Order: sequence, then structure tokens, then C-alpha cells
Amino acid sequence: MATAPQPITGGTTSQSSQRSTGYAMCLLGFGWSQKALVDYTNGKQWIRQISSFIEEVVASGPVVLAGNSLGGYASLAAAVARPDLVRGVAMLNGAGPFDEPGRPALDPDQPEPLVDRFKNWLAGIGKRVVLYFAFVRAKQPERIKEVLNMVYTNRDMVDDELVDSIVQPALDPLAAEVFFRINHRTAPPVTLNRLLTRLQAPLLLLWGMRDPWITPSKAEAIVKMYPAASFVPLSQAGHCPHDDLPVETNAALTNWISRLT
Repeated sequence: MATAPQPITGGTTSQSSQRSTGYAMCLLGFGWSQKALVDYTNGKQWIRQISSFIEEVVASGPVVLAGNSLGGYASLAAAVARPDLVRGVAMLNGAGPFDEPGRPALDPDQPEPLVDRFKNWLAGIGKRVVLYFAFVRAKQPERIKEVLNMVYTNRDMVDDELVDSIVQPALDPLAAEVFFRINHRTAPPVTLNRLLTRLQAPLLLLWGMRDPWITPSKAEAIVKMYPAASFVPLSQAGHCPHDDLPVETNAALTNWISRLT
């Protein structure tokens, strides 16, 4: 279950105009998308979904991808996997793990040793139970509103419509299982370090500076790894700047898109 709107938006911008054609989609397993019982490790399903959407629906790429939170990670991963389809990436308080200091980075494309896979399977049993009960509590309207008020600066945006947009998808019979699968890896993580070393497209970081979950320090770390990134701090926004501070966020995004060559 998503605790806030997490759209991926792809758009095309012509050289002669600052207006963009935008598309908003729900990532598989989130929102109104199918609650598919697939392996969500490292966003591979979302990479396929985004790539197929660009090729089959937009059909006039390359495009700019923008995503919030986990959607930011999915956008970055899609841009790395399919550079031919993407001309720019905007991460709005983007999620994703970093390499652990002092530990060698594991290759996510190589199968884990049998012992590690067994340990992961065993851990998954307990994790499934814990996440199930956490999900049952988290999908209650009162709890959703409480969490949204923690991560939104503009609390006027936390209305019944927003709460209901999160409650309804969580009522799907498969939602709890999908919640577990999204939170349980079956392979070593594809870290931001790995993705950023392979990124070939311009990168914009639009960051709600009052986000208690994905703090500004993460944006600063990304800039150190990818110095060519454009960083736009949004001082009056929280975790979902596109919804918390829509006018300023959209202006910053469209201004950046208009400058892409």
C-alpha cells in the first residue's frame, strides 16, 4: 500500500514549445494498477511496465520520466535500463538504497549462494506475518490520515478524497500479499550507487525539504555521486512535493524540461 500518491509521469517536450504532454500511471501493485503476484525485487517489473508504456502508449519518445518516492527509483532504473527511451529523469524525494559502507557491493544479476537464499526464505516467513499485521493497521483511514499529516506540509491537501484514494486500492484481496512482495527482496539490491554510475541522462532532484522520511541529506548524497544533477530544494514541501506544493513543483519541473536539449 502506498501511503501517498506515487505517480510516474512521462512527457515529451518539443524544441519549440515549453508545453509538455504528460501521462500519469500507477506502478504495478500500487494505486489502481493490478495487484499482480510477481517478484518486485529491484523494480524489474516496473522497468518493463514503464518501457512498454513509452513504446506502446506514448510512442513518440524519448521522454522525460518523473517519479515520487519509490516512483523516483523506478524512473531512474528505467532510464538506466532503456537509455534509448529516456531523455531526462526527475526524482521527487526519490527512494532507493545506497551501498553499505565497508561492505562489498553484491552483483544483483548473480544468483545468491544457496545458504543465503535459504536464510532469505526463512526470514521471509516471519517478515510476511509482521508485514501483514502492519498492513492491516496501516490501511485504516484514521491511520492513513495521521501518516499523511506527518509527511505533508500543506495539510489542506490531506482531504477525504486523498485518504480514500489510498484506502480503496488497499481493500483489494491481494493487496497485503503485494505489500509483502514489494518489501521483500529475492536478490541483492540494485543500489543508487550502481544506477547513478550508469545513468546517461540529465537528472533533476526536486526535493521537499520537510520530508521526515527521505530527508535532504539523501539528495545531497546523490549530488555527490552525480555532480551533473540539478538540485531544486522546495522548503515548504514534505514527502510529496507534487501534491503538497503543486504550483512551485510543476514550475520547477517544466522549467527544467524546457532547457533539455
